[in-house]
Amino acid sequence: MTIRFYGEAEAEDIFGEELKNWISFGYKGCHSKVESTVEIENLKEWAKESKTAMDIMRFIINSPTEIGFVGMKGGFQCFGSGEGKYGSAVVFIDLDAILSIRPRTSETMHTLPTSFINPMTVKMDNKIAILHEFGHAKQWIENPILFIPTGKGADHRSNPSVFRDAIRAKANNLTSTSPVPTPRSVQSLSEYNAQSVGIERPTWSVYIESDNMARHERPICKELGLPYRDNYGDINGTSHGQISPTSKIYQEAIISIEREKAAEAEKERRRLELDNKRIPCPLCDAKFRSNMLLNRHITASHPLIHP
Repeated sequence: MTIRFYGEAEAEDIFGEELKNWISFGYKGCHSKVESTVEIENLKEWAKESKTAMDIMRFIINSPTEIGFVGMKGGFQCFGSGEGKYGSAVVFIDLDAILSIRPRTSETMHTLPTSFINPMTVKMDNKIAILHEFGHAKQWIENPILFIPTGKGADHRSNPSVFRDAIRAKANNLTSTSPVPTPRSVQSLSEYNAQSVGIERPTWSVYIESDNMARHERPICKELGLPYRDNYGDINGTSHGQISPTSKIYQEAIISIEREKAAEAEKERRRLELDNKRIPCPLCDAKFRSNMLLNRHITASHPLIHP
């Protein structure tokens, strides 16, 4: 089949629950089918010198399995294999994302992503993110079990002991077979840093992401002469997506947020109103609803003053 492009109304109808959850990731609506289609055509022209990128796109387009594409304004970039009302396989992309990566050196290659601070960042074209997610779609078509909760890709998250043992075994094997680090072993080990060894368990599947980075993202970057991230977590992102006036999900979210703010403001107003009616203790900062409670407080808390 081919890539199925979703416009805003259809995407919000079918994938409403997912998109509502991504309000916290800056979701503001969707681009049109035409805009998303043009983006993919531009991507194919932009990446035509990368054999890996072209192989991915041909694989997706020639596959009998349909892959959906939702071009968002803001939101969370990902691939999902069972999304929406019909359990669809879909790539969700913020077409307005601005990405950057933090370059590493040999000295920082194995530093935890959460501890790795590098003031120097390098721009990463958002088209790499699109290809990264299509790489996941290719993985899913090749081996769907990776994306099943009990599959190889997810058990690292659902079973901590399996996660620790598998990653440690992989790291030990790499170090024992390569006493003198080579570029290849260093690159491999970078995916199995302290975070992945079980000190901090990632929220993402190490197996799926490592495979996608090794077979798809890094080769594309190298073939196009672009900088690439050594660790999956070495990426930053913002978005310049504009609010879509036709997005029902965004408008409903704004109304809900405004209602919550109004409710909190009213709650605070009532609290202050009650507080102003309370009788202050002349000896401390405490306040009370009645003179009886005030007298009890003075007797208990200030016995030398009120024997």
